[in-house]
Order: sequence, then structure tokens, then C-alpha cells
Amino acid sequence: MSRALLEVKDLSVHFPVRRGWFEREQRWLRAVDGVSFTIQEGRTLGLVGESGCGKSTTARAIVGLNTPTAGEIHFAGKRMADLDGPALREARRGMQMVFQDPYSSLDPRMMLGDIIAEPLRAHRVYRSRTEERKRVAVLMDQVGLATSMSGRYPHELSGGQRQRAGIARALALKPRLVIADEPVSALDMSIRAQIINLLGELQDELSIAYLFIAHDLAVVRHTCDEVVVMYLGRIVERAPRERLFTAAEHPYTQALLDAVLPPRPMRDRRSLPLLGDVPSPVDPPSGCAFHPRCAHAVEECRVETPGLEARSHDHEVACHLTPDEWRGSDRRGADA
Repeated sequence: MSRALLEVKDLSVHFPVRRGWFEREQRWLRAVDGVSFTIQEGRTLGLVGESGCGKSTTARAIVGLNTPTAGEIHFAGKRMADLDGPALREARRGMQMVFQDPYSSLDPRMMLGDIIAEPLRAHRVYRSRTEERKRVAVLMDQVGLATSMSGRYPHELSGGQRQRAGIARALALKPRLVIADEPVSALDMSIRAQIINLLGELQDELSIAYLFIAHDLAVVRHTCDEVVVMYLGRIVERAPRERLFTAAEHPYTQALLDAVLPPRPMRDRRSLPLLGDVPSPVDPPSGCAFHPRCAHAVEECRVETPGLEARSHDHEVACHLTPDEWRGSDRRGADA
């Protein structure tokens, strides 16, 4: 059995918010609020949810771009908060990130070869430029870029080529974990499949683990081994991929699944749609944060926050209702 490469324990990231100069009370935006999960070596964990649910903030906290308010992050058995100096640099070499927008994540003043070589130079991996150029050529070949493109600038590349460059840069230091923050959402549909297949091929070849952040559940089903669903900074469901897609046990997860265009006619869809907008993370609702938008909420949902409980050995759900209860009310709503 593969061992845990990344462990996130009760991670919280809160940002201070002030409405005006004369407001005395300090308020907090709870972007991430008590999130826990693990990623095994060579496996892919999908992190899904609507925009603003805390997915990217979680990713940025893991790689050190956001400072956690509380909780622990363990990478390769080491607690990240305990590391500094050379030990921290070594840990950061082991985890890299592919950003959502392939254009804004690349320096427009640098040529492609220099962009890919930048991590190698920052960590002083090679002493000679000849060795560095050989490594860059290998990386470009791995991601499907011709070495003749090393002298081009980002604006001279297509969206897919820019994202391939971002992936090559992330692979430069031979990481064990790559965090892909919606890596295909800014690409055309025809290019998405190429990038997704490339990530899968690289995982098979290099035994990389992925934290794959997305809101496109079709992509998640194709790429991930396990899926974590977030809502307003919290995890509401966690399960293996096929179990989540065939037997979701949280109404929010089911609503996300129903939002995917189905191959069958609309009359086959039985669930009620999501109501309203996502509440503010500065002033979240009492009880279950999802209850104002849930068509099946009961009084308990409005006053008590549900914890993440195991429904089976590998399936956890944060909901007061059982699937039979909320699916039963869903059928009544559909028949009404």
C-alpha cells in the first residue's frame, strides 16, 4: 500500500476584513476552515466545488503562498512549519504548482527556455549552462514542446503551449507532488483533452502525486482516484471517485453532479437545482452553511453544524440527513 505523501490536518486560512476606518471590531473572512485530507504517493486527489469555496486558497497554503491561520501540513513525513533554511528549500523542491492561467503565470519578458530553467537556477541544480540546457530540452520533450521553441516569448505561444510550458517548469526540480490549480479551465475544449492526457502520462512515467483542483466534474472523473468536495471553506464530502459519482451522499455534491450536461434527456434528472447564491465567508450562515440553498434542509440543519462523519470506511459526509431522507424529498419535489 502506498504511504501518505501529503497530510493536511485541520487547515484554516482566515483573512482580516475591515468595512471602514471607524469600524472597531475586527472581522475575518474564513476562506478555509478546518480542512483535512491526505494524498498517497503516485495518486491523484481531486478538490472540487464552486468558485470561492476555498480550493485555490488551500493549494496556496500548502505551497506556502498563503500563511495558515491554524492546522498542520506534513509533506514526506515532515511538518512544514518546523522547517526553515535548507530543509525548507528541499521540501519546496518536492512540491510544485501549475497555475490556472497559463499566460499570467509566465513572465512575458522571458523566453521559454529561461522560464523552464528558472527553478533550476533558483535552486542551483547545475553548475554549467550546458547541463541546464540539456535538462530544459528533456523537459520540453516530455511535455510535447519542440526545443526550437525555447527562444520564443509567451505571447508567441498558444494557450496549450503556454500551459505545457508551465507544466515543464513545475517538473524541472523532479517534484513528488504537483498541485494543478484548474490547469485546463482557461483552455479550449480540444486542448483540454491533450493536457489532461499529458498529466496522466507524466504521472505514469514519473510516479508523481497530484492535487487536482477543478470545477469540471467530467475532468475530475477522468483524472482522480479520490475526490474531496468543498463548500464555503469546509469539506462536505470525501469518497473514492466512482463511489462519489455513482452514490453521492450530500445534497450539494448531487447538485454539482446534476449540473453536468447529461447524455440522457432532462426528464431523467430527479434532483432539485441549487437555490440562491453562495453565502459570504465573512458572515456564514448558522448551522450547516449549505442550508439556505438546500431544498431538503430541516430545523437541525439551521442550528447545528454537521461534522464530517464516516458513512463507510472510505466515504465521509457532513450532512444531518441520510441519502434516503434527502433523496426521498427530492422525488417528492420532482413529482409536485
